[in-house]
Formats: sequence, C-alpha cells, structure tokens
Amino acid sequence: MIANYQSSQAELATYPSAQERCVSNFLTWLDAEIAAFEGLAQVDEQAEAELSGHAFDSLLLLPEKELEKIRRYEPDRQRDFDRALKRVMEWRKMRAALDRQHDKVERARTADKRQRAQDAQRGLHH
Repeated sequence: MIANYQSSQAELATYPSAQERCVSNFLTWLDAEIAAFEGLAQVDEQAEAELSGHAFDSLLLLPEKELEKIRRYEPDRQRDFDRALKRVMEWRKMRAALDRQHDKVERARTADKRQRAQDAQRGLHH
C-alpha cells in the first residue's frame, strides 16, 4: 500500500495528466462505494419489512426443545410460587394480629395513665 502510494506520488509529480486520472479513478471508486452502501441499505430495509410484526416476534421465541424444558418445570414453579404467596399472606395476617394486639396494649397503658392522672388530681382536690 505504501509502495503504491509512493509510486503514485512519483507519477503525479512527473505527469500532471496522471493526477487527473487518479482523481477520476478515485471519484469512480467513491461512486461505486456509495452505490454499494445504498444497495445494502435497501436490502436492510427489505429484510426489516419482511420481519415486521408477528414474523419478527416469532424469531424471539425459543426453539421447541427449549420450550418443552420450560413447560416441564412450569407446574413446579407454579406450586413454589403458590406456597411462597401463601406464606406471605400468613405472615401478613400474623403481623396484622400482632399489630392489633400491640395497639390494645398501648390503649390499655394510655387508659391506665389517664386513670392514674385523674386519681392523682382527685387526691389533690380532696
């Protein structure tokens, strides 16, 4: 590549018309490259149009063999999920019962404090 560049530089210096040929050849090559990229863009657009909608979605699916593996384990995972959900619901019920019990204890303490305060006030007034 460097040798070609150096020889073309020497040729350009010697023959001015060689420079014009190089420019012309470069422009021809550049036009061919542009046309090739435009052609690739069209092919890409056509491929994308063919793969639109359901056809594209179907390419995202796993092969049947892989889907069968998933189907075999699906009932187990469903049972695992149901058990976990049941445990969460039981925990929430227990937590709610504990919160209610805590609230009752706090109300009783508050009522007891009020009663003591009232008794103390009555003792001061008598």
